[in-house]
Amino acid sequence: MPGNTKFAILDDKFLPMMIGVCETEEQRGLVYVLYYTGIHGSLLKTLTKENLVKEGPRYYIQWRRPKTQKALQAPIPAEKVPTVIAFLESKKRSIQWTNVVLKDLAGKAGYEG
Repeated sequence: MPGNTKFAILDDKFLPMMIGVCETEEQRGLVYVLYYTGIHGSLLKTLTKENLVKEGPRYYIQWRRPKTQKALQAPIPAEKVPTVIAFLESKKRSIQWTNVVLKDLAGKAGYEG
């Protein structure tokens, strides 16, 4: 399972459908960040390009859990890094924007929940 969190936001079967309906690199980056990290939606707005670190040939998104300040990290495949950066550099990362985009993408991808 991708990431170092207890529950994945997206599973392996639904990820390609979500990516397939994305219209922008920002949207694809959002989906990849959620898939690989399982990060809570409220923390998405706090991530910046500085949270993406390279250690040797590997890339990771690093963040801290707000309640415990526990340091977490999740590996990001190198080929996904440019798309993740497009999301991290986006100015449209409010919780409202994220919720609207995810609801729209999930609906287009066939999610019925």
